[in-house]
Amino acid sequence: MTRWPPASPMPASGSATRLSPEPLLNNRQPNKIMKPLIKRLIALLFLAALVTIAGMGCNTANGFGKDMSAAGQGIQNGTK
Repeated sequence: MTRWPPASPMPASGSATRLSPEPLLNNRQPNKIMKPLIKRLIALLFLAALVTIAGMGCNTANGFGKDMSAAGQGIQNGTK
């Protein structure tokens, strides 16, 4: 079975060494980084949705209060 990405050749002696991505692939380090990042992203999206729904609820309650007030005024005006 071939590995992807292919292993880089060993540098010649005296040349600058290059870092290979193989240790990250073998230890599955990206998963250790991505899982908390995804959890934070999901929590942030959930919080944003909650704030949006709460804001809409406040506007709805405010409108409901105005409607009830207008209905009460209509009833009072009808009884006079």
